[in-house]
Amino acid sequence: NDPAIAPAYPSVVLGGKEMLFVSGYDVYSAKATPAQPDKFALPVPLLPPSSAAPEVKVAVTADSTTMIVSRRDGPMISPDFPGPSDRFYQYTRAQVQPGAAYAGGADVTPVVGTVGLSICPTLSTDGLHMFTTTTESATLTMANAPDVVTIYYTSRPDRSMPWAQSQAIAVAKAPPGILCPSSVTADGCQLVFHRFGLGDLPSYSMYIAQRAP
Repeated sequence: NDPAIAPAYPSVVLGGKEMLFVSGYDVYSAKATPAQPDKFALPVPLLPPSSAAPEVKVAVTADSTTMIVSRRDGPMISPDFPGPSDRFYQYTRAQVQPGAAYAGGADVTPVVGTVGLSICPTLSTDGLHMFTTTTESATLTMANAPDVVTIYYTSRPDRSMPWAQSQAIAVAKAPPGILCPSSVTADGCQLVFHRFGLGDLPSYSMYIAQRAP
């Protein structure tokens, strides 16, 4: 009931015992309240991964031990998109319990193309697969972004290993817009993503992409 907290991109982990999310460009943890299963306790900031730069999204494994934070501290992409770009940083916690501290902060941003766009990290429950939004286009502008920016997929054999080269996945683009993944089921067969517009055509809609096992 704190009006200063505006949760965004929540991840419920540890079998429902903890919620991790961003609010006001910082990362927070909220513990479940056993006496009230439908409520969480007052959130507390986590430092790290919170930093002086804006944190805009977290993606967390089901066991909470691996977190990827999207932080806005990268280079400017183009004159059409002023300000720092997003970069992904990986943190781990040694204690598997709600509110436990995180450590680390290695840059694990998948590199695709040359413009350096990487947004919307979406991690599988085991931490071995990730969906992101990026582009292989050599240029990125407000005009071409809805056509060249889409969802990519990458994987790794172990959480401590680098990500493999990302590949674009087949998701319907019409109507035009930027596609961003939001979450994926444990079996990898359902991907939730959203589409948003830019400039004078702002819009927002959500979708579920499905595939056979």
